[in-house]
Amino acid sequence: MSNFPIWLWGQLSYTVAVIIGTALVALRMPKREKFALRAVISCAVLIAAKMGVDLLFIQGKPFNIMVFLNLCFSLVLYVMTSIAVVVCFECDIYVGLLCGTIGYGLQHIAHRMYMIYHFAVSEQTGFLDSAVLVAITVTVYYAAYKLLLEKNRYQNIAVDNRMQIIISTLFIIVTIYLNQFILNAADDFVVRVEILVMSIASSILGILLEISNMSSKNIELERDIAARLRAEEKEKYSYDKAVIDMLNIKAHDIKHQIFSTADKTAEAELRDAISSYENTIHTGNTALDAVLVRKSRLAEEKNIHLTCMADGEKLSFMSDIDIYSLFGNILENAIEAAEKIENAEKRTISITAEQKGFFVSICAANYFVGSVKLNEGLPHTTKEDRLYHGFGLASIKLLTEKYGGDLSISVKDDMFTLDILFPV
Repeated sequence: MSNFPIWLWGQLSYTVAVIIGTALVALRMPKREKFALRAVISCAVLIAAKMGVDLLFIQGKPFNIMVFLNLCFSLVLYVMTSIAVVVCFECDIYVGLLCGTIGYGLQHIAHRMYMIYHFAVSEQTGFLDSAVLVAITVTVYYAAYKLLLEKNRYQNIAVDNRMQIIISTLFIIVTIYLNQFILNAADDFVVRVEILVMSIASSILGILLEISNMSSKNIELERDIAARLRAEEKEKYSYDKAVIDMLNIKAHDIKHQIFSTADKTAEAELRDAISSYENTIHTGNTALDAVLVRKSRLAEEKNIHLTCMADGEKLSFMSDIDIYSLFGNILENAIEAAEKIENAEKRTISITAEQKGFFVSICAANYFVGSVKLNEGLPHTTKEDRLYHGFGLASIKLLTEKYGGDLSISVKDDMFTLDILFPV
């Protein structure tokens, strides 16, 4: 091949640009085990496939046939890239298609901008042209990431979003392919530039529609699930509060019975029961008492030792349901982690709530097994149904922010620690 360096640059500049564009969308999703190895193998397969197909089936064909075959294999490469996303990240094929489509669209936008420069300035290929292509690609990708991709999440794509993903994917692909055929048929410079501008605009529109729809769907979905969980928490709190109130009444009645009983043994047993009850659940806050009763019982059933040192009166700045939800989610996540531990001595959970200067501090600590992956500062759920799980820590974060607090999570060896500071 007489122009091998030019051919190699053409193959790499296209394939690597698609890979990087796709990675910009996918990188903030949870990664699979041995991610680096998966990523290296996936990239190698994509690059080798592009070069191999071009050498074996495309080179040497008439120009129109080469264009057609290149477009066909570009579609195959797009599908392969989407599959590579699924191989490397914890998502389904629909999210993979979403990432691949946006990556494909970004490469198309950058390359079409380069073509406008190329048609306007020079027809020859050289170092300057290559530098301009790289500069345009980096600029387009950086702008897209900062403006569209940085704050969006795609791992919670709902089932009812799949049709929208397919429609957006077809829109971008058809637009790219039609513009390519029209561009090849146009000879006039002005007409070519107009076609390129339309191609860029349509690709931008397709990406915007896809991202905005996914974002709005996810926000709507998360709000619905959060509202459902909130309603369940209110129902649990109402029940648990009723239990606490009943126990308080019973405790009051039993105290009076103590003075009227002549049986000293029975009196001692009643006093022990009352003392045990008051020392166990009385924190000075009814909502905290309610959630501790529920979670303590659950921990006991799972042979987990739960200790709580909390001054519930210091939490008076929070609503009852928020206290119930905050501590409920903290303890639920801790219990789920502790019950997986076989060593009985490490099946422990400790939680404290106290005032430290101008702050109220909440600290929870528990052992865990396995590894903890952080995503946006929060551990991502290990449950298969990620759509309806993983809201516990997200809820904790939202409640912390609601009261102007600061949430920090640390993982050291096999100890998981959650710290919250509220200004008071």
